[in-house]
Amino acid sequence: MLDAIVHRGPDGSGTHVDRQVGLGHVRLSILDLSAAAAQPMTSHDGRYVLTYNGEVFNFRHLRRRLEARGLPLRSTGDTEVLLELLAAFGPADVLPQIEGFFAFALWDRQEQTLLLARDRYGIKPLYHRRDADGTVRFASELRPLLDGGTAPDPAAVAGALLGHGLVGGEATMFRGVQSMRPGHWVRCAADGRTTQHRFFDVTDYVEAPLQAELRTAPQAQVTDRLQQALEESIDFRLVSDAPVACLVSGGIDSSLIAKLAAGRTANLGLFHADVQHNSERPWAEALARAVDLPLQTVSMSNQDFLDHIPITTRHAEIPLIYHANSVPFLLVSQLVGRQGFKVVLTGEGSDEFFLGYPMLAIRRYSRWVGNLGGAAQRAFHAVFPRGGKLLWPRRGDDAGTRLTQLVGRFEDQQMDAEFEPLVAHIDDRRDRELTLETLRLARGHLTTLLHRNDRLGMAASIESRFPFLGRSLVRLAVNLPARYKIRVVPRFYNVRHPFHMDKWAVRHLAARILDKSLVRRPKKGFPIALANRVDIDANLFHGGWVADWFGLPRDTVQNLPRLVDRGFLFSLLLLEVWGRVMCRHEPADAVREVLRQQVRLVDGG
Repeated sequence: MLDAIVHRGPDGSGTHVDRQVGLGHVRLSILDLSAAAAQPMTSHDGRYVLTYNGEVFNFRHLRRRLEARGLPLRSTGDTEVLLELLAAFGPADVLPQIEGFFAFALWDRQEQTLLLARDRYGIKPLYHRRDADGTVRFASELRPLLDGGTAPDPAAVAGALLGHGLVGGEATMFRGVQSMRPGHWVRCAADGRTTQHRFFDVTDYVEAPLQAELRTAPQAQVTDRLQQALEESIDFRLVSDAPVACLVSGGIDSSLIAKLAAGRTANLGLFHADVQHNSERPWAEALARAVDLPLQTVSMSNQDFLDHIPITTRHAEIPLIYHANSVPFLLVSQLVGRQGFKVVLTGEGSDEFFLGYPMLAIRRYSRWVGNLGGAAQRAFHAVFPRGGKLLWPRRGDDAGTRLTQLVGRFEDQQMDAEFEPLVAHIDDRRDRELTLETLRLARGHLTTLLHRNDRLGMAASIESRFPFLGRSLVRLAVNLPARYKIRVVPRFYNVRHPFHMDKWAVRHLAARILDKSLVRRPKKGFPIALANRVDIDANLFHGGWVADWFGLPRDTVQNLPRLVDRGFLFSLLLLEVWGRVMCRHEPADAVREVLRQQVRLVDGG
């Protein structure tokens, strides 16, 4: 099991084996690089044993509770502090106090119980399964838990093709293997009983008094509070005994982090992924000049993308349909690792908590144009084709919609049913709507981004940290009035949402700190649009996993390129790669050679 995840911890490994338990750990040394912080770690009284993945950034503050009890500590890092706090006060007391992220297992030798826990946003993964004989197994990735009899989940496979992120709830791509929910801990007893507890959910931050306070506070004061919270969060995430870098795109989120971090630590690294057909390098270089630091760049061609689909899928452990941009993330992480860095700061969380997605800004228009007739809709499409797609997304028939919801396990509907009563006290409709959107994105889409960053970073033995997920900052963001998120502006700000500025509070804060050219440029992200630049030979699917899974006849497989559009055919390619590397366990290099033989780049690829 440890060999399967050695990339997550190449600096050391250890095991603890007792009569009823075996604990293993691979180490990525970031805090206290000495042997005193090796794991699994036993408490001072010998009762508890901990194997732990993550960082407790405020461990020095929490350490004072232990020192006040006269407890002698052997190490200078966070692992021993977490272990002894859990031993002294228990998870219900300790976990809500942690600024950081974690997945851990704590064995109580006296009570013969196993405690499994995962951080509040699910930054660190934790999977578990119960075998027929009652054995509980757990790991940071799926592969150590799979055996010859572990079958894919049909609903998850279908969900992948329908564009579901697949990482938000307890279900995984494989039957019998579950994901620990973020913000939860589970206690497993030797007699087979389990009890589950929640210590955090993003809805805990919905606070009527704070909302009322922010609604009447002067704009400058609100911006000051946001800046203070972001700076505090960056300070926490710079805590490291190993070198720290920033991943920068040239957008405002990563640029803001890099600018503030560069003034707080020496030798900060800057890294950028330059993607063919979508280069953002000029903005990243402008940022590097502004902070007077060298920029290290990895370039990704279309062929590089194709070549790295198998190994990226191997580490992501899900089809790349939802996040095909995982490939450049892996490539830039590998460059970071080769240059000797172990920690990277990234901008995930800003778009979710401050609403940086075009479809949210465009919805305001739908109130007066959403009911236009067919001719008017066609005219609007002709003038603003991208805006038209946002206002009138293609809808399938009712049966298709219900099937999509069923495959998605009705998660969106369940979230809305849970969230709506919690925001019912917000009188202003716009404030209420955007608070709901914030909660939906935080519980849903954000989990997929954190999964991507953890898996593709740790594939290169790199730990990702997220300043926009600091506790104080998120608490403010959840309760901000709508005008601090999406605001009407007197200029044609962005073709995707003219006269509306998304993520207003972040942009206003960035205007204090960054050059205007970086603040005003539109968001691009890591879009990958390769489907229209490749020809996929039907022979890719002959004898392949997709044909076998769906029971496709040979003549149907042969005609696939003519039966489906390019986009869906490319999704089938991504699913085929997943089936080969995760279900058939074919080596990633072998699958890469198959793609080279059966996929041809066209149109400047």
